[in-house]
Amino acid sequence: MYFHNGTQEFVKKFFVTPEDLVFVHTAARESSGEDKKRQKEIVEHSKKWAAEKAARREKRQKQGKEKQSRLDQLHLVLNIEEVEDLKEQRLKDMFAKFKQAGAPEVNNIKGVVKVGAQHDAIRAAIQSFHQGKWGSELRNTIESEDDGEVIEMPSNDDESDWSDSIGSHISDTE
Repeated sequence: MYFHNGTQEFVKKFFVTPEDLVFVHTAARESSGEDKKRQKEIVEHSKKWAAEKAARREKRQKQGKEKQSRLDQLHLVLNIEEVEDLKEQRLKDMFAKFKQAGAPEVNNIKGVVKVGAQHDAIRAAIQSFHQGKWGSELRNTIESEDDGEVIEMPSNDDESDWSDSIGSHISDTE
């Protein structure tokens, strides 16, 4: 840098006597500590900012875990009449549950969604689910609302075995 920015010419032009160079060197050594203070402030600010960022990250992760826990306990509402009863947090959670389940009507919606649009999207998702457009893996396990037990539905390859077991059960009871 000494050769590129013209420092040598500057020194030859303005620092003619050796006393000038001595003065510059002593002035540089006698700094009042402002540079050290400023550097210390910068380091403290950086540490404070890093701590705040880590706290925000931990808060987001905690909220994400809480939301995932709520969604894991939530069952999809597959009855259109029940959608109107969903309000506030239950509606938001159900919307997120449908999004997590892969409903295309809900996945296409991005950003903040108004309540009416959430209801409409959930209704459309329920209708498309009943039409068989999505959720084939959800069809394998459907919860019975009467007694809360899980009924395993047969997949297409097991259908013949399943119907035979029902037929044999009916013929045994007659």
